[in-house]
Amino acid sequence: MDKTAMKKYILLITYAVLLYLGIAHLDLVLQFLQKWLGILQPVIIGICLAFVLNLFVKLYEEHLLKFLWKNKYLNKYKRLLCIILTLVSILAIFYLLIYFIVPQLVSSIQVLVNSMSGYISNIQQYVTELPEELAFIKNIWDTASMNLNEFVNNFGNILTNALKGMLDFTVNFAGRMFRIGLGFVFAIYILASKEKLIRIGKRMVYAFCQQEIAAHIIAIFQQANRIFSKFVGGQLTEACILGSLCTIGMYLFGFPYALMIGAVIGSTSLIPVLGAYIGVIPSAFILLMEKPSMAFWFIVFIIILQQFEGNVIYPRVVGGAIGLDGLWVLLAITLGGSLGGLFGMLVAVPTMALLYTLMGQLVTWLLRRKKIKID
Repeated sequence: MDKTAMKKYILLITYAVLLYLGIAHLDLVLQFLQKWLGILQPVIIGICLAFVLNLFVKLYEEHLLKFLWKNKYLNKYKRLLCIILTLVSILAIFYLLIYFIVPQLVSSIQVLVNSMSGYISNIQQYVTELPEELAFIKNIWDTASMNLNEFVNNFGNILTNALKGMLDFTVNFAGRMFRIGLGFVFAIYILASKEKLIRIGKRMVYAFCQQEIAAHIIAIFQQANRIFSKFVGGQLTEACILGSLCTIGMYLFGFPYALMIGAVIGSTSLIPVLGAYIGVIPSAFILLMEKPSMAFWFIVFIIILQQFEGNVIYPRVVGGAIGLDGLWVLLAITLGGSLGGLFGMLVAVPTMALLYTLMGQLVTWLLRRKKIKID
């Protein structure tokens, strides 16, 4: 047996032993991974932020400010200038959203609080006038009223526990904000030296893998970058279009809180397919406090708008980027939401698109190797 074959057998046996140990001690492996994911969380956040911010940096660098790079001095600092403009743009967008949304949100809460006693009185009157066939509803209301009175009597203890919970929440929130802030720092460093980091990554892949395998790994990463970039860019564009159409339509039809609700619908539509419908729930509730019939017509308006968006805007803006049928998109969102919550839903569709593409390429290669042609 030659040395090359011996090395292959040794590697195969080593991989088999490590796989067996990993499966046999899966709980320890998961604890180890969870620990290191927690430690590396700022780095992971930085990589994700850098990926998204890179879309804006490229927009400034390759399109909006391309005419400036003829100047040698500006061309020398173009990356730094584009990163600064990207951060300023993101902060400006958040400031405008907060400036317009927060006052309307406070107004909606005030309307809700001021109207709450009237709503409870109306429900009480409605329940007392119910016929005997619906007496079970009255029993439910009486039970709820008793619980409400108990809540009022124990309000002091509840408030104390709530304050303790708010303190814990504040501490956790501060920790998360610190990690996100640190992630922004990592993202800026990654954006500033992304070409160098890519070159280092390629050198490492070719150094530790055979040339053919390394070429396949690089091709997979390039394909993943292309799919994720097109998807994220298309999803952001689609969200801006849908939010703008919602705001304009609400202004035209005389709905209140048009800007705030448009921002909510646009933000939630970042989640493919189901996002806009998720945004309908809080938006309709706000309008319900203003006028119940208005909430009904708003839901009708959003359903019509969502049909237009799903059949006209989405296929043209995002559809080409993912190349998935509706069944696979729905499956991806379901699995992503179950495994990773909101973040899982956001990354599930492009991940599914990448796996779908790679599996298609693998199947095509295997069929060609077996000389099988299927129409």
